[in-house]
Amino acid sequence: MTGPRPTAVVMAKRPVPGRVKTRLVKSGHLTADEAASLAAAMLECTVRRLATRMEVVIALADHADATLPAWGQRRTIDQGGGDLGARLDRVWRSLDPTPVVAFFGADSPDVPDAMLDAIPLALAAAPIAIGPAGDGGYWTLAARGYHPEVLRRIDWGGPAVYDQTRQRARDADLAVCRLPSWSDVDDAADLRALRRRLAGLASPAPPLVDLAGRLPAERGTRPAGEGRSMTDMRGARLVDEPASIELPDLSDTSILIVDDNAQNLELMHAYLEELPCRIVTATDGIEAVSAIEKDPPDLVLLDVMMPRMSGFEVCQKIKASPRTRDVIVIMVTALHEVGDFERAVESGTDDFLTKPVNKLELTTRVKSLLRVALLKRKLDQVMALKQRVAPDDRSDQDLAQKLEGRADEGER
Repeated sequence: MTGPRPTAVVMAKRPVPGRVKTRLVKSGHLTADEAASLAAAMLECTVRRLATRMEVVIALADHADATLPAWGQRRTIDQGGGDLGARLDRVWRSLDPTPVVAFFGADSPDVPDAMLDAIPLALAAAPIAIGPAGDGGYWTLAARGYHPEVLRRIDWGGPAVYDQTRQRARDADLAVCRLPSWSDVDDAADLRALRRRLAGLASPAPPLVDLAGRLPAERGTRPAGEGRSMTDMRGARLVDEPASIELPDLSDTSILIVDDNAQNLELMHAYLEELPCRIVTATDGIEAVSAIEKDPPDLVLLDVMMPRMSGFEVCQKIKASPRTRDVIVIMVTALHEVGDFERAVESGTDDFLTKPVNKLELTTRVKSLLRVALLKRKLDQVMALKQRVAPDDRSDQDLAQKLEGRADEGER
């Protein structure tokens, strides 16, 4: 790895039955003991993997009970009380002056090696690097120096933690490097997805092998009609729904794959054929820009090194146009130099995939980002309709204020 090497801080609870992975217990998918065993396995995997790259500090929410196995015999810090922002700030301040730090939880134990290795590269390009999670949070928050402003006025109980954190950084004139997104493990569907990802790894490292062997057995499906509680990752109850949750329909979405290598183009097209999306292709940057101008897709998989017009230039054109700036761009690259990474961020890319592309990682990332795009599209439509019907409705103003800074009320 090149770039500043951060200290990894793992924010965690001691894996005690009844205190961890409570969503899986409340939904009936795991017993309290099974949930504690799962939490311990995920924490151990996370610490062992990070320890091969960085110095690891474990910040415990229950520091008084800080008895951990041999793998956890590292420097520990008491998180203290308060919301997540207050606890992160307390831990951050306890580190060395102007630290280079990367905060992690234990809910994303299988983040790919390439993404972990990208953190120092990201911090060479910007003072803040954030890896978003699919539910609106993040799997890492990394920084050069102490920047508490990125922790303020965040609705830690809401689904916009990543977006709000990025906005706080912008408000403080701090450049942000967006790392690739990844999934966390919080409910039964997440656990099944983790099981599939681990089974699909060609040559998993020992910590991942051990994690796969310690995952609890999958239980049978619930009786028809039996409901379960949908909760976001921070425990705020939303609504009771049946066990089968309908996800946004992707059949109304489109993907543009851009690559000058016919074999790469054919391979990614084949990987994505299982999705109900419309897929089109382009063989160079100029052809891609023309296709996007005629019919903007929802997502572009964009090769970087191409003749006539590079992926950097294509991305800049997409993000510069008001008509296409909301198109999601995933750069697919084998580049690893700090300058290349920085240039990709400056061009406006939304995410990265490294070559050779893994099918499961590709399809998971694409589905997650397309669903976010669909939900945003529907929200925009609803808000536009409400504005036409009642442009001066006070409830709309209240809603906007809550969306922009609901955490302000908690700080006053």
